[in-house]
Amino acid sequence: MVYDIIVWAAYCMAILVIFSLYFVCYKLKIKYAGINNFLIGQLLISSSLILLWFLDEQTKYIITPFIGLYLILGGYELFQAMVKFFSLNVDQKDIYLILPGGFFIYMCFLFVYELLVMQVITLYIVTAYIFFKSIFVIIKVRQKLKKEQTYILVSIILGFSMLYIFRVISVFFLDIHTLTYINIRNFQISTVIVTYILQIFLTYGFANLIFEKIRLKTNQFNIGFYNSPLSMLVIDDNYVVTEVNERFMNHFTYKEQALLGKKICNIRFFKHVCSDSFFKETLNLGQSIHNKELSIVDGTGITKQVLMSISKIDSGDRIQSFITITDISEIHLLNEKLNDYAYYDDLTHLPNRRYLNRYFNAKVLDNKRFALLWMDLNDFKSINDTFGHTIGDDVLTILGERLMASIQKGDFVARYAGDEFLAMLDIERSVMTLEDKINLIMDAIEHEINLDNKILKIRASIGLSEFPLHGRNLNDLIKKADNEMYEHKKITKSQQN
Repeated sequence: MVYDIIVWAAYCMAILVIFSLYFVCYKLKIKYAGINNFLIGQLLISSSLILLWFLDEQTKYIITPFIGLYLILGGYELFQAMVKFFSLNVDQKDIYLILPGGFFIYMCFLFVYELLVMQVITLYIVTAYIFFKSIFVIIKVRQKLKKEQTYILVSIILGFSMLYIFRVISVFFLDIHTLTYINIRNFQISTVIVTYILQIFLTYGFANLIFEKIRLKTNQFNIGFYNSPLSMLVIDDNYVVTEVNERFMNHFTYKEQALLGKKICNIRFFKHVCSDSFFKETLNLGQSIHNKELSIVDGTGITKQVLMSISKIDSGDRIQSFITITDISEIHLLNEKLNDYAYYDDLTHLPNRRYLNRYFNAKVLDNKRFALLWMDLNDFKSINDTFGHTIGDDVLTILGERLMASIQKGDFVARYAGDEFLAMLDIERSVMTLEDKINLIMDAIEHEINLDNKILKIRASIGLSEFPLHGRNLNDLIKKADNEMYEHKKITKSQQN
């Protein structure tokens, strides 16, 4: 009776430890390979041995197969747990031969010959072999383990193997003529108790491996996080900042105390971000963001353009969001400069011909009347020849500023080439008459220019065409305006003569 209580107490302890490991892994979302095999193996071994207490002459043909099957499969699952956990490529041909072969022989000694001693010998030899095989797996990966971890695991698994080998040897000292299924149960009480104790130690050793792996992974993450070249911070499920790395604080000039423990939308850095409806909706839904371009304010009050990525991680007991921020302000400025180079004249800063074509195409789609004013500076070559090209460039720069200031809302002016300029003047939606607009532009051009104490008077010839009256194509409108300007020049010259 006392031994029965001890066995059942040991069984309950083993099961409790096994399920404790399971719930810890489940709660912490631990998904390392081999954990499920280990838990199943331990459960099968525990269940196989406790079945001995239901074994007698009436139940032997029902209980005995399950005892053998559970014990052999339990050892196999533990072996697989070691192989998978350490990601080893192990030759298992012998296992695939010995396990089914051993179970078949075990069944033969039950149903065909019914030799109880041979059942015990077969079952324990097969199980001991599997544990010996597991020892070789541990030895093979000893470089990945601490010395004490290797010693503990090898000692426990060797304990299983030696226990079962000892049980095989001790069978030969029994009186096989008086041996019954009840006797064999009593004979194995010590084996069962020691097995449960070894199971508890093995579960502890395996759990230690798991948590050591988690610790190393956490350390690697911390090193990667705090020393990352990317600006990173972590927020919890209440959007409170819990971690921030050095790169973030140094690059965006924020101190740790200004960030940790604060809700992100209460931090100056995220004020513009939190006003973005897409960001707020995505964050509330718990979705991830990948390289979303947003505007932020750094610690000095400067607005910068950044790419922001947010990754949600459910670690079981808490949900965290990792925010990675890449500063693209310089790239943004470079794009603006490239855009200026592509679409603006570098001397006058007026739109160039490329920009003109884009604007004209958009204007045509609007399908509203507008006038095209063509302007050509008179005798501009003489300024370059007399005063030099530097003065000539300064004159063009001043004219560019004046032209830009003289046009009205809805109008457009561009430098076409050299000393030629072009304006598109709205007709239908303007409060000013076309004549008044042209007069303003001409006044801007012909108002005297004072450069280096030199008074320069610029004159221009103009030509006018109208969309769509004179064409729907830019070249046609320019040709029409150019012809009109040419006629205007002829009349002017004839009047001067």
